[in-house]
Amino acid sequence: MIRDRRKRRHLSLRHRTAGSTERPRLCVHRSNANISVQLIDDSTGRVLTGASSLSRELRQRKLKKIEMARAVGKLIAEK
Repeated sequence: MIRDRRKRRHLSLRHRTAGSTERPRLCVHRSNANISVQLIDDSTGRVLTGASSLSRELRQRKLKKIEMARAVGKLIAEK
């Protein structure tokens, strides 16, 4: 039931937004333990780059959740 509502919200949002090559769409997935982000070009249907708290360089550091989210943001900005 919760998954159905999330899917409906996602589809509603996707009808209004689309990423382009000049300005890609930022897709964020957050769970209780991890966070991952992707930059998506919808005109070609490709993921340009992504970053996750599960990546090797971030997993080695012992960070709290908020610090980990900031580190993922900085990592995607650098890419």
